[in-house]
Amino acid sequence: MSTEQTFKRITTKALGLLKKKGIKITALTAYDFITAKLLDQAGIDLILVGDSLGMVFQGNETTLPVTMDEMIYHTKAVTKAVNRSMVVVDMPFMSYQLIADEGFRNAGRIMKETNASAVKLEGGERVADTIKKISDAGIPVMGHKIPAALAKQVTESLTIPTIGIGAGMHCDGQILVTPDMLGLNVDFHPRFVRTYANLADECTKAFTNYINDIRKLKFPSEDESY
Repeated sequence: MSTEQTFKRITTKALGLLKKKGIKITALTAYDFITAKLLDQAGIDLILVGDSLGMVFQGNETTLPVTMDEMIYHTKAVTKAVNRSMVVVDMPFMSYQLIADEGFRNAGRIMKETNASAVKLEGGERVADTIKKISDAGIPVMGHKIPAALAKQVTESLTIPTIGIGAGMHCDGQILVTPDMLGLNVDFHPRFVRTYANLADECTKAFTNYINDIRKLKFPSEDESY
């Protein structure tokens, strides 16, 4: 059953209905307009603007340096491209951990400035007050990943959907980092990633052909000039 035939716009209610119907939720990351547009057109249910951009986009060793301003900047680009997918935003490190009020303000800022549909944060019980404060204000909140056996128990005990990354097949949906599943990130091979393309090689070939065409005076041709 295609979710494209079911929902014109993915919302929290739509995700709940997908779980109820036993239709698996699909999710991938995006940090830019073009990638988000392609994901949306392909029918991805949920697009996460992840703090993983700190590594795959900025070249940092961890996600820790990512700022609120950077998350908002990238999310603005993503939401401009999306017509159907639900956009969720990672709250970066130290944007919510100190006190609940700070997390609430930053979540509100994200929603107000980006047109996203939800925020995502980590921490379990220690951020429960923050989550309650944010959700009480009407802002949907997504939590973080757990091991497969526990994910199965949680998924079966909750009415809200679960989305896994390395958390097994019993979650209500799955997410991967898009550059990883496209084979663009050649230095990162965690066990939970399935590679669906080898775009690093394809890109290298295209770049090499472009360089060779220019140096051999094969590009541009008369037809490609004004």
